[in-house]
Formats: sequence, structure tokens, C-alpha cells
Amino acid sequence: MVDVGRFELRQGGSDDPPHRSERGELDRRIARLSRRQEGIVARPQLLGIGVSRQAIEHRLRGGRLRAVHPGVYVVGSQPLTARARRIAALLAARPSSFLSHTSAAAELGVCREGPRVHVIAPRRTPRRLEGVVVHRPRHLDPADLTRRNGLPITTLPRTLLDLAEILPYDRLRSIAEEAERFELLDLGALTATMTRNPGRRGLKPLSSLISHHRALPITHEGIEREFQMLVREEGLPLPQVNVLLGPAGGLLLAGIALRGRARQPRLPLALGRAGAGHGPRRQPAPQRHRHAAGDPATDARGPPGPRHRPSGSDRPDPAAPVGLRPVQRRAGHHG
Repeated sequence: MVDVGRFELRQGGSDDPPHRSERGELDRRIARLSRRQEGIVARPQLLGIGVSRQAIEHRLRGGRLRAVHPGVYVVGSQPLTARARRIAALLAARPSSFLSHTSAAAELGVCREGPRVHVIAPRRTPRRLEGVVVHRPRHLDPADLTRRNGLPITTLPRTLLDLAEILPYDRLRSIAEEAERFELLDLGALTATMTRNPGRRGLKPLSSLISHHRALPITHEGIEREFQMLVREEGLPLPQVNVLLGPAGGLLLAGIALRGRARQPRLPLALGRAGAGHGPRRQPAPQRHRHAAGDPATDARGPPGPRHRPSGSDRPDPAAPVGLRPVQRRAGHHG
């Protein structure tokens, strides 16, 4: 992917019609450029690789170029992908435009994009662009800007701040939780972004978002955090995490004992794993061979019978999810 918005213009070719060999070379240059940009090219880019204005108009009349925005084209008849629409919007809103709001979040992979592309343009864009929402903020700190796969976008904290002003809180929280699943959410960076942007309407919902996130118990990343989010969304009490559970003393990465009246299960559940690397391991006690000659217990009962093999309901279910297992209550335990 070429860095959109960072192309350098060179003098284009003359307006004289190109020879057949030159026309083939120009087509190859256009194809190489379009492959790096999801089929999208801009007029300044075409001029920069030696395509004359007359050659551009000739290709537009012949259908080999199709206008998406003024000065922005798609090569051939290929359909526009969501990412191609973002690239076209960036090239049309140049210079110094950045994907923002739901478009930036979609490029980061944490939400779906709507029918329109959102861009931030620090400089005023003189024309309206179909299917594009152009935001012109009063203040845009360079620390809130980055690049993702060659595209200029707002950082995730700045994107969340912008979304907090246009989305319901539940949708904002879902996007933040999706970012957490991808290990993209940094509360420190989010707080720093809020400090750099005082007076924004999105500060209050973001503060609630941070409080919600910090209220979750500290766990390892991945399935543990996702499980906590699921428990909270269902209105269940939050589980205890990283605790020793059971007489074996194995450290469980997440344990849960639901005590709600309406949803109390028969057995408490533990989610996680225990054993190697998570606490002291007990050595198995040495077994006494009581069937040795002269043992009075053996003489009274005879030799031991065959070992019991689990069958039917005694056998563990192979389809049960890994890491989710019932924990037997101790005798006399109530709760």
C-alpha cells in the first residue's frame, strides 16, 4: 500500500497523443499504482507518473477510468470495496486529511463502518464530497494522528473521543471492548488524549468508559477479559480471579461462584487452568502395597479387585469446553 497523501508530483508528459508503445507503458504504470491503492488513483498521481491530461480524459471517455470524486478515479470496472472508498475520500479531501470516527475505527478493525466515510481535514475543503463527511476540528494535535497500513488516521484514543460525541454510550463501550480484545486499548493514552482536548463533549462519556473498564478485576488478556465482559453484560456478579481454589492448591486464572438467587447453579464454576507453573505442585503420596504377603488386611479381604473404569455418565464429556469444569463442594460447605 502506497502512503496515501505522501506522493510527490512530477511534471507530467506532454499533451501530445502518446505512441502505441508509450500507451502500453502508461497503462502498466497506472495498473501498478492502482494495485497499491485498491484500484483508486488521483489525478495528481497520474500526472506524477507521466500520464498527460489528454490521456486521462481519453481514458475517462473510454471507461478505463471512472470518476469517484472530482480528480479521483477507479481503474476499470471493478467494484469499490470499503477500503477503496476510504482511500478515495482521503485523496479527494487532500491535503492533510485523516480518516476519523467510524472510518478510523473500521480501519483499526474494531467496528463496522456506516454508508459514509468520515475524514478530518485541518484545512478547509472547498467542495462537498458525495458519501463523505468532512470534519474540521478547531484543534488537532499531531499526537492524535498516526498511520495504519499506509493510511493517515486518527489514533484510537482520539477516535474514541470523536465517537463519544456522536454515538450512544452502549455502542461506544462495545467498540472500546472490541479494541480491548485486540489489545489496542491503552487507558493511559486515552487519559492523555482527554487532557490534550479540554472542553470536548465526549469527555464525560469517556470518563464513564474508563471507570467501567477499571471496575473490572485485573486479569490476563484474552479469554479471561472477554469472559468478564460477558458476565457483566448479562448482569451477573463479577467473578473472583487469580485465586487459589480447592484443596489441590492450583492457581486458577479465573474462578466464578454465582450466588444470585435467580441464577444460582448447582455447582460453582471455575474458568481457567491449574497446575504447572501456577503454584506449588504436590508430590503424589507413595502407595502402600497392602496385598503383600503377611498383610492382615489382605488376608481378611483377599487380593484387590480390578480397577474401576468410568463408563456412561461417570466418563468425562469430551465435548465439554476446555477449561470449564465443576468444582465439588466440601462437605458441610453452604453458599
